[in-house]
Amino acid sequence: MSIQAIEAKVEYDYEVTGQPTRVPRDNHAKLAYYLSCLRNYMKDKIDSKLTKYKKYDSFSSEIKDAIVELCTLLSPDDLEGEIIQKVNKDDLIRLKKPNSSNAFVEIKEKASLALLGLDEDGVFGLNLGEIKTTDRMLYTEKWIRENYYEPLKNVTKARSKRVTLPVEDISKTSSEESPEPLKIPSRKSQCCNIF
Repeated sequence: MSIQAIEAKVEYDYEVTGQPTRVPRDNHAKLAYYLSCLRNYMKDKIDSKLTKYKKYDSFSSEIKDAIVELCTLLSPDDLEGEIIQKVNKDDLIRLKKPNSSNAFVEIKEKASLALLGLDEDGVFGLNLGEIKTTDRMLYTEKWIRENYYEPLKNVTKARSKRVTLPVEDISKTSSEESPEPLKIPSRKSQCCNIF
């Protein structure tokens, strides 16, 4: 048997999905929108209650806290290259999304290998192919700043101001007694402290 010809090629095709949307100018709404975008790829990990950004005014304090906590856990730094990819504005224009700062893309990679050979029985051919599909949310620096970093910073700053000291009745406290220092739990996070 002898191989007479080999042809290998890789072709790419992509489909851009998504539609324009307006996100309310509320920090929790923007963070819920960020989670909504991630939920396209992580349905089993993100509860839909945390992604209803258009109904942000009905979020309970528990929902708001859960949104912030989940956003902290699902940092863009950790997801980059896995399900999200930073691009520049020109890339989105080439994808025919000129007015967008993010887009959802399904990339199909079709690899094929064709062999043509000759053996004692005659000519034979073999064609092998594989299609690999990758889904990504593409975003610009402006999009991630407006829908993740700035709202998260604003919310965590507001949450730290929410911690209040307990007020004691001064008339019951003698001048020799001093109250125990307030113990505030802290949690180390890569981008902020969350209580």
